[in-house]
Amino acid sequence: MRILMINWAPLWLGAEVGGGVNVYAQNMAIALVKRGHEVYSLSAGYAYNLAGSAYIKRGPDYQGVVNYEIINAPNISPGYLLKPTPNVDIKEPQSEALLSKVLEELKPDVVHFNNIEGFSAGGITLAKSSGARVIFSLHNYHPICNQVYMLHEDTRICEDFQDGARCVDCFQPPKKNREVLKRRLAYHIHLYPEGHLFWNPIYWLKNVAKVGLLWLKMARSIVGIWREKHRLSKQNIRTMQGLPDPSEKTDNNADSFVLAPPSSAAIAQGKAYKARREALVTAINQSDLVLAVSTWVAKVYADHGVDKNKLKTCHIGNKIAEIGIQNPLVHKPRQTGAPLRLVYVGLASQPKGFPFFLKTLSQLPKSQLANLELSIYAKGVHNYQHLLDALGANLAALNFQDGYRHGDLPKLLKDQDIGIVPPIWWDNAPQVVFEMLALHVPVLGARIGGIPDFIKHGSNGLLFKPNDEHDLSTQLSALIKQDDLSQTLRAGIRPMKTIAEHVDELEAFYQKA
Repeated sequence: MRILMINWAPLWLGAEVGGGVNVYAQNMAIALVKRGHEVYSLSAGYAYNLAGSAYIKRGPDYQGVVNYEIINAPNISPGYLLKPTPNVDIKEPQSEALLSKVLEELKPDVVHFNNIEGFSAGGITLAKSSGARVIFSLHNYHPICNQVYMLHEDTRICEDFQDGARCVDCFQPPKKNREVLKRRLAYHIHLYPEGHLFWNPIYWLKNVAKVGLLWLKMARSIVGIWREKHRLSKQNIRTMQGLPDPSEKTDNNADSFVLAPPSSAAIAQGKAYKARREALVTAINQSDLVLAVSTWVAKVYADHGVDKNKLKTCHIGNKIAEIGIQNPLVHKPRQTGAPLRLVYVGLASQPKGFPFFLKTLSQLPKSQLANLELSIYAKGVHNYQHLLDALGANLAALNFQDGYRHGDLPKLLKDQDIGIVPPIWWDNAPQVVFEMLALHVPVLGARIGGIPDFIKHGSNGLLFKPNDEHDLSTQLSALIKQDDLSQTLRAGIRPMKTIAEHVDELEAFYQKA
């Protein structure tokens, strides 16, 4: 079959851009090529240069996958950057015209959308009218929330968006034009070394200005990091002091929080966000099949109007699962009386529950902290260094680094007793959960979003009520006190779905093309 995969992030860049969704798209595309299919990818909203208007450029082929990208797409990605103008997610003529050209030339049998960011709802209509079989994978909440997390002001799950009125003051994204300018300059300086410039004067100017621009960019980055760290420091000090936290009752189910009626101005402005949500759901319903990455994601989208007859829960496959099967890690069991080895992997952020996790740890008795070794591999961890320093004085050991390479996971997780995954939002299906399980590390996870699809309490891990310090403390205390509990949970882990198994499923979904 001829398959076109669509995602905002360039497929060949993998985890470098686009995170777990792009890693997934890349792995699936390579596996499909190996099975004899023609696979193409198209991205939009990432690459910008000084050429001006939007156009299609062929990217580098990647392990048999032929890649294209829309340069200078009007809808920049990630989608939250378009928050002030929700209507552009409904229809965007330039990118739709370019997508139509790709569809006409490739004539794909299957068009698989891994998201619609960088494009518009009209892109799904075009794919359907081309005669291709259209598959839409629900990896996040972008179609129904351009903040993506469905976490109002980064603190409370948004279960009632008040017909769009609540979206108005949810958050303020960085300025779109400023981000586009940064990317235009970065394209010519270092991010796209294979790209060419379009006229000689610009080429000359690039070389003259290169050093100055790089120093300017570095200076702005340092100032931005300092400002963000200062903001987070004040926020986290407030949290650690036990001051009121509006997200205290987060759960999959509605809590007792009562929303204030929206103002008339918010109601008027909110109509655009309501129209955006309705248009994207309507567009998704034009697909032949809609794949949700967890049962919770399927429920959320069904509640928002996605056709249940087209909606199917399908857990994705993972490359780490193959490593876990072919080269299983042999973990050193925890010795009687030895510290519990706890690991956090991912992103150090509020939605991921990182400050909540640190606050919970800080309230454990010192006798328990002295029997705990904590390892953290997370981007942004240095924003919380002052809190970690305070904890480190009481822990048996503390190791942390800012980020990690995906290929280093087996080394980082070796000999860890348990992994912690504490999000406060409806995390769709966090890949770190099944990566940990694939490498035979049991998980202590929040009972929220897609996590319960993979963690069975008392079998291959433990679950706690999200954003509940008491419940998390109880589970941590049990793990610290019971030397053999983590080993018992490890014994309950079963193999995770491999890429090959998931590609079998995708081929079956595609075969009707």
